[in-house]
Amino acid sequence: MESIIRQPDGTYEVLSSSGTYYYEVQMLSGQAISCQCKRFQRGHRACKHMEQAEAEEKKFQSAQQGFHLDAPLNGNAGFSLLKI
Repeated sequence: MESIIRQPDGTYEVLSSSGTYYYEVQMLSGQAISCQCKRFQRGHRACKHMEQAEAEEKKFQSAQQGFHLDAPLNGNAGFSLLKI
């Protein structure tokens, strides 16, 4: 079971410390802005789930740098990733 999962919409699912369920962490421009956990819901303070999601987002963004998607907007042709 993965401890953190990036969703296609940019949110993260972070496994609880008990390992029984995931908290959804909302992101905005690489910063965690909300979490479903009790700590955030009570005091609106950053929690460990938000810190984990931000760290994972930094890794994701680093991996994406240097790649360029070369594809037509109409989607009729295949595409390739070019290292720039």
